[in-house]
Amino acid sequence: MKKDPELQATAQNNKLDKFTMVYNDRIDDALINGLEQNKEFFTMLLNDNEIKHQLMDMFVSDVYHSYSAPGI
Repeated sequence: MKKDPELQATAQNNKLDKFTMVYNDRIDDALINGLEQNKEFFTMLLNDNEIKHQLMDMFVSDVYHSYSAPGI
């Protein structure tokens, strides 16, 4: 997700709360892209929204700050 130009632009132009909304919209796309790498794990995440969001919420701040940091 850190290579997503839309997320990068959103982080650079918005506060964390707005970025989090866009980030959450992109979660399923990222999981589907990773499905080939670990089908069982990603299938579980795609089928269990609670676990998926708990896991993805751990990364939202890191992804946001990697895009919104000066010099990017």
